[in-house]
Amino acid sequence: MAWGQCCLFLLMSAALLLTGVSAGRTMGAEPHMHDGWTPIRNLSDPYVIGLGEFAVAEYDKQTKETLVFHNLVSGMIQELVGATNYQIVLAAENRSGCLRRMDNYRAAVSVLVTLPPYKSLDSFKPTDV
Repeated sequence: MAWGQCCLFLLMSAALLLTGVSAGRTMGAEPHMHDGWTPIRNLSDPYVIGLGEFAVAEYDKQTKETLVFHNLVSGMIQELVGATNYQIVLAAENRSGCLRRMDNYRAAVSVLVTLPPYKSLDSFKPTDV
């Protein structure tokens, strides 16, 4: 009888522990956006800034424009198996014409988990954000 009570106690304790862990993840966690997108918490992270610089450089290379990266405005991240997707809003100075102006752009960058990591610019468009 003592053995059965001990097993029951252990099972109940494990169930309560697992319930508490999953409740803590949902109640105390940041809200998740649709399809696993979450806000980038640290826009001053050198890696994320590097993605913004990469997006501007790739756009310039593809279009022969002359944009100069200025700063990140906002961003979202989606972590998948084998890749991480970034949606970033950045400010860049447009030096293509005789008038220089600062504009915001929305860029989508994918980073594949390879050695070395492979980055691709999926989209780059002006935005009012």
